[in-house]
Formats: sequence, C-alpha cells, structure tokens
Amino acid sequence: MNALLSIQTALYGTATILASAYHTPPFKLANITENKKSPDLQLMIMSSSPGILCGDDYSLKINVADHTSLRLFTQSYQRLFKAKKPSSQNLKVTVGKGAKLCYIPHPTVPHQQANFKSVSSISLQPTSILIWGEITTCGRKLKEEAFQFTKLHLVTDIRIENKLVVRENILIEPLETDLYAMGQWEGYTHQATLTIIHPGININQYMDAICQIFEKETGLIYGVSNPFPDGFITRVLGFKGEQMYKCLGEIARLFDCISLKNQTYDG
Repeated sequence: MNALLSIQTALYGTATILASAYHTPPFKLANITENKKSPDLQLMIMSSSPGILCGDDYSLKINVADHTSLRLFTQSYQRLFKAKKPSSQNLKVTVGKGAKLCYIPHPTVPHQQANFKSVSSISLQPTSILIWGEITTCGRKLKEEAFQFTKLHLVTDIRIENKLVVRENILIEPLETDLYAMGQWEGYTHQATLTIIHPGININQYMDAICQIFEKETGLIYGVSNPFPDGFITRVLGFKGEQMYKCLGEIARLFDCISLKNQTYDG
C-alpha cells in the first residue's frame, strides 16, 4: 500500500493553526490541542492499519511555517509485520525561521521476519527549534521474537541551511550481527535517541535535570553529548519501551517553557 500524509502549519495572530492537511488511508489526523493559551498546535497521527505491512510504502511531509509551533503525537506503538517484500517510510520535514517541532513517536516493534527502512530528512533554519526522538525495540519479547526480524534500517539526516549537522544511520540485521556482543546492544533490548537543537541553549544548565530523569529509573544506561552548538543528543539503552518513552517526554518538557521568538506562554 502506498500512503501519503501532508501537514502544513500557519500563524494566525500568535496562534499556530493547521493551514492544510492531506492524507490517504490508513492515515488519519486529529487535532488534540486542549490549552488554547498554548503556542503549540498539537496533532495526533493515527492509522486504521494494525501496523506497516509487507510492501507498504509510506510518504510523510511536514512543513512547520515560520514562527509556528507544532507538537506531533502518535496513537500507539508502530508495529512492523513480516515482510517478504521490504516495507518503507520516507519522512520529509521543514521547520521555518523561529519555528518549533517536537516529535517523539511511540516505540517501533519489528515482528518476526520484518524488513523495514525509514529515511527522515529534516531541514532547519538557524533559529529553528527541534525536539526529535526515536525508540527501537527488539521485537515482541513475550512472543519469543527478540531480534527475530530480518532487517531494520533507520536513517535520519538533519540539516541547518542545507548544511548536514546530524546523520543517524542505524542498521540492524540480527542474522548478520551478534547484537549481544560488546559494542552492540550488550544484552539490552531497547534503544532510544533524543536530539534537541535549540538556538542559544546552554546544555550545562540542563544537564543535572536530564541526569535526574534517568537516574530515578532502573535498568537504563544513557549518555549525553553535544556534538554541535545549540543542542545535544541523548542515547539510551534499556528493557522497556514505555519507560524510555516517558523519559524522553520528560526531557522534552524541560524545554517547553522556553518561548519561541515573538511568542509567550503563561503555562
């Protein structure tokens, strides 16, 4: 199945609105914004399909206009089903001047013999704000399908004014690599990455708070690095997808109080 989803925001006074949206089955889109004082437009991406099926090809386009703020949610875990023919997803994101995008989807669960590739291309301006998360699981552990998928390839490119600043290239082929070996997953079953790019941010001001979020949990190891100015990347290994999803959400909320240019939020 070929499926399309397109989202375009706009600024109406000081509020972010949905300027246009287009989607084909199985995609659905819901506006879940509750706090009318919030500068964020909150949208949930939903699907009538149980997951990504054999041969599915998803194409998503997200355009966050200048000085608007979009927070995207997903409905549930993304399940990748058995696929003799590889399935794929292509996501193109543009975040304008002084605009903000926050997207931390639910964990991805590859079923036995799943074969999936996702390419995310994100284009920012120097004043754009990005909060971008990704959580990958070993599969259905209770079904004894840990690392029983065929291939999982996740590529994320982030560019600022067409200059590549982040490239995340995760290739997992359980039949080709010992994922329990040193330097691999080393016995852990879940992996998460959170990338935050925020102009003028001082990571040292938030480091203690970020560490406290992880250290109150059990079964996690993590690291925080700032390989580029105005942001940082957090990587996590653990055993529970919901636990990781909660932690990434808590980190994202640390930055909610930081106003966008020309916008304020009283909370």
